[in-house]
Amino acid sequence: MLYRRRRRNTDYRHATQVHFKYLFHKRKKIFSQQRFFKEKPKHRFYMIDDADNIVAHVAVHEKQVTVENKDYSIAGIAEVCVLPTHRKQGLVNKILSRIHQQLTDNKTDFSILFGDHCIYNSSGYQDVANLTMYFDGQWKTVKAMARSINTEWPTEEVRLTGLPF
Repeated sequence: MLYRRRRRNTDYRHATQVHFKYLFHKRKKIFSQQRFFKEKPKHRFYMIDDADNIVAHVAVHEKQVTVENKDYSIAGIAEVCVLPTHRKQGLVNKILSRIHQQLTDNKTDFSILFGDHCIYNSSGYQDVANLTMYFDGQWKTVKAMARSINTEWPTEEVRLTGLPF
C-alpha cells in the first residue's frame, strides 16, 4: 500500500525517525535528532506492509532551478530508503512512478536526485553534467541525475539555488 503524507501531518512521525536511524546509519547522529538531512521535505511517500510498517520511503522537496535567468520548478528526490528485507522488489520504482504522475499533473518541469545511475536509470533518470550549486563563493558542477517531467532538460547551465536536498 502506498501512503503519502504532507509535512503538516504527524502520522508515522516516530516510525520515520526510527526507520531513518536504521537505514542511514552513517548519519545516525543527524537522524536520531530529526527526520530530514538538510531541510524538511514538502512531501513524503511511504510504502506500507500489511502490518502497517514502513518498508520504503521517498521524500520530495519543491525547489527551483534557474536557466539563463528563467526559473523552472523541480522536485528534489531525497531520503530514498527501503528496508533490507524488502529490497529488489521494485518498491522505489512504484513510489517514483506515483510521484512522477503527480509531478506531471502539477506541471513540475523536472525531477532531480543525487544517486546511483544503476538504481535510478530504470525510473527515467539520466546523468546530467550541467547542474551547478553555489559552494565556497562560486557555482560548481555537481554530479546529479535528472528526469524531464513537463519540460525537456536544458543543455545550458542549470543553477540550483538554496539548500541542497
